[in-house]
Amino acid sequence: RSQQTTGGCCELVGKANEDFAVATSAMGAHRLAYHHDLVEAAAARGARVRILAPGRTDNEDACATLGKTAEVRHALVDLGAVTLAFVDEREVILIHHVPDDRHYFQGADVALWSDDPAIVQSLKALFTLGWGLSVPFAERDTMRTADPMVASVVESLAKEARRLVVA
Repeated sequence: RSQQTTGGCCELVGKANEDFAVATSAMGAHRLAYHHDLVEAAAARGARVRILAPGRTDNEDACATLGKTAEVRHALVDLGAVTLAFVDEREVILIHHVPDDRHYFQGADVALWSDDPAIVQSLKALFTLGWGLSVPFAERDTMRTADPMVASVVESLAKEARRLVVA
């Protein structure tokens, strides 16, 4: 099943002509880097490619690979074992990596894939919020404590995200 959900995300990036936006986990950055050829092809078609993932030392190489053709930003809120991806404001896929997010192609991942405009726009609003609170990958080590107001908002969002993922 994990290969099917990964295939769904690959299909979306393969359709991108204007925009491909994805919020994912640190491990999700590795998963996307594995398919960097698809990300590069979307960018070559003129799509704006945006990747939002927690920046850590263990995914630095993956983010550097993706950063050659995509905007990669450090997510201040880690959503855990979840990937949220959009293509051209038309489709969205929300993937929960089950049982965990440590393996690329195994597990019993669960996904919601929709082209319903209300679902796409609602989930895109969440991505936009995360993108607005993010920082460029290269600035990830300096930003978290730079602004106390941002740190407070991020802490509250992180608590809520963990609550939703556990529920």
